[in-house]
Amino acid sequence: MKTKQKWHSDYKVIAESFIDFLDSTNEKEVLASAISPLIKNSQVIVDVGAGTGELISRLTTTKRKIIAIEPCKDYIPHLTKKLNGNQHLVIPHKIENVNLPHSSVDAILFSHSLAYLDGFKSSIYKTFNWLKPGGIGVFIVLSQTGNQMHIMNKFWHFFHPNRPVLNPSAEHIEFLLSELGQDVYRKRVSSIMNAKTKEQALKLISFILEINPERLDGQTKNVLNLARVSTDGEYEINAFHEVIFFRKKEKI
Repeated sequence: MKTKQKWHSDYKVIAESFIDFLDSTNEKEVLASAISPLIKNSQVIVDVGAGTGELISRLTTTKRKIIAIEPCKDYIPHLTKKLNGNQHLVIPHKIENVNLPHSSVDAILFSHSLAYLDGFKSSIYKTFNWLKPGGIGVFIVLSQTGNQMHIMNKFWHFFHPNRPVLNPSAEHIEFLLSELGQDVYRKRVSSIMNAKTKEQALKLISFILEINPERLDGQTKNVLNLARVSTDGEYEINAFHEVIFFRKKEKI
């Protein structure tokens, strides 16, 4: 039996490419705008898989405490810099090794992090217990539409032994939350990446596929065909994000 290859098997490559990705996309702004109204009354927020803090830092206020859980050591310096307030806490461990008090937080956020976890179902159940009654749970995953997902679906198998992009789906998350007795809601938002040159586009695509750019040799024409080309010659890669959320019921 093949050992499942985790998305985070080469964190250093991903971390080095992340800055280029952030410079090229409006993803974090779009997601922050979608999440902000949901957590407007939340004072203690847990971000599971906080990365470099680009998203959660947009949601901080002077009255909020952020608990950022991030196991990637290459992300920690950036995350710590983004969350420089004394009230914030960075936990550099896997969620499996983190325990918070029952009913102690106002909001839980998983933004594109579920697929990286050893067991996303157990993580959802675990963090559900951390939420106070009335607390908000927010989960963000990629939709199966959009240029980014088309690239991942078509070319992931060239570079990896499995295809984790297909799991978990928004429907799967909704089912798990329904099993917990929650009323689940969902909305879709879109973002776009722009690249001025072919080289920049290939670098972004290598980030999407979580590989070194050199490994795209032999597939460059095929992958670029899945990116849109604007009237001024720029490459555009769009993505659709499913935002699944609920408010924890007082009694189940």
